[in-house]
Amino acid sequence: MKSSTLTKKTIYLRFIYLLSTMIVVVSFTFPLVNVEAKERQSTDFSNSQKFNGKNFSVFPKNKKIPVTFKKKIDGDTFRVLLNKKEIKVRLLLVDTPESVKQGIAVQPFALEASDFTEKLLVNAKNIDLEFDKGDRTDRYNRALCYVYVDNKLLQSKLLENGLARVAFVYKPNTTHLKEFKEVEKQAKIKELKIWSKKGYVTKKGFKS
Repeated sequence: MKSSTLTKKTIYLRFIYLLSTMIVVVSFTFPLVNVEAKERQSTDFSNSQKFNGKNFSVFPKNKKIPVTFKKKIDGDTFRVLLNKKEIKVRLLLVDTPESVKQGIAVQPFALEASDFTEKLLVNAKNIDLEFDKGDRTDRYNRALCYVYVDNKLLQSKLLENGLARVAFVYKPNTTHLKEFKEVEKQAKIKELKIWSKKGYVTKKGFKS
């Protein structure tokens, strides 16, 4: 009887010890997780609050920045909201046929590229911009970015479907250049869209 009582007491004490150990571990782990979450939130949004619509230098390079789609312009250019400021984005390293450029008639596959880009952006749950190592804007003050649509590069999608060519390559904004060239190569081999018209794609753009 005495032995049985001791056994029950031992089991009870061990249970209490394990329970208190778990409480201690959780109490230390939760604050760490909470701190990490706050740090991520700070990284994602603190600089955004300093953005006035023009000072793109407040944002880090090669880091995703969440935005909201606002309006399409054409296949490689559109408007987004960043810190409640509407900005114009120009996709890095790719070029789609012209559909709205003054003095140029709508080029083949231009409207298809424009609609393709709009559809992806409208239906996306998450859209992120990423600046590369070089200039953040062009001479028109458009943000030069890689654009992620639900964690997939919009540039790659356009190239993959034969709706864009690799273009406007200026170092050091070339982080994804090798990847884009490979995707473009496959579309060219399959003669998709812009590659289906012989001589249509040139080094300077698209031959109307």
